[in-house]
Amino acid sequence: MNIYHKTILLFLFTACGAVAETNDASIQEDTYIDKVHSAISDKVVDYSNRIDIWLNDMITSSDKNDIVQENSADTFFRSDKFYEETDETFVSVNLNSNFISDGTNKFNGSVNARLPLSRSTKEFNLFINDLNQDNFNDIVKNNSIDEKSGTQIGVNYFAPVFYEIKQKYSVGTNGINPFAIARYTISKDFYTWKIEPAQIFKYSLKDYFEEQTKIYFDKQLSESRLFRINLYRGSQVDSSGMDYGLALQHYWLLKDNAGLSLSQSFSGNTEYEYSTNNPLLPEETKKDGGITNYTTSVSYRRSVWRKWFFYGVTPNVNFKKQNNYEPAYGLNFFLDLYFGNIK
Repeated sequence: MNIYHKTILLFLFTACGAVAETNDASIQEDTYIDKVHSAISDKVVDYSNRIDIWLNDMITSSDKNDIVQENSADTFFRSDKFYEETDETFVSVNLNSNFISDGTNKFNGSVNARLPLSRSTKEFNLFINDLNQDNFNDIVKNNSIDEKSGTQIGVNYFAPVFYEIKQKYSVGTNGINPFAIARYTISKDFYTWKIEPAQIFKYSLKDYFEEQTKIYFDKQLSESRLFRINLYRGSQVDSSGMDYGLALQHYWLLKDNAGLSLSQSFSGNTEYEYSTNNPLLPEETKKDGGITNYTTSVSYRRSVWRKWFFYGVTPNVNFKKQNNYEPAYGLNFFLDLYFGNIK
């Protein structure tokens, strides 16, 4: 039994324990699971500190970067923005089952990690993104990851702020495909809105050059509610047209351990190619420059039993141009576990 499957069994055991103790949530004495979680968390922080000390002996710097302050909604819901900007030390494990009405049901497990190095002035941050079962097996058996793998492993470098522009540079590998990323962000207040544009440039040996622009318009409706408008555009050297999208998101923290998010998104490409699915006509490829996908989703997320154990459910429906805008209904169940420093 490999490490991956042992980890899965540990999570299932944890889930069973959570159900058993739900009726007696007031009991906070240390259990076997608490001790296991504490031991793993200590190791995550300890190994991060060891690497930190080693790098600090090699690198000296007098510049100090501001600690990134994540929005509480981003922190609780673990949004993409959180993973791009966080300086927390943690290893997270996600298990989810996705049921879709078109029959493309999936069970996925993935691992994400951030190991910031505080002694080296928070300039460096080791990361692992989307390590799942398939590429985990590739790493163990072949000492490499297949080039089609989604796993990213590398180092983030947080450069000093330059004229209010936050700079982050990343180098790493996606399978056997090395890449380099530069990300620039600036934050401005406009009346009751916080506006944060981000420009990302990426170069890899496989996909060559690509770039993305993201603009976040955040309005804090109350201490527990955030409304966000997210604009997106991007292009690649080897792909025709330009991707674009818009998402309207409402985050609502119901209490300390529960939250609800609603999202309506639109996406498309200026030269989107699709195949006709009419069985009465010969298949042909067409192009469309309009919106090609509409998605509506609601997500409920809650920490239960322990603050590092999350579960949630996300019903959604999307309308794709590829499917003649016929609705496809989905239901996603997930478990998240965090080891390390948890805010």
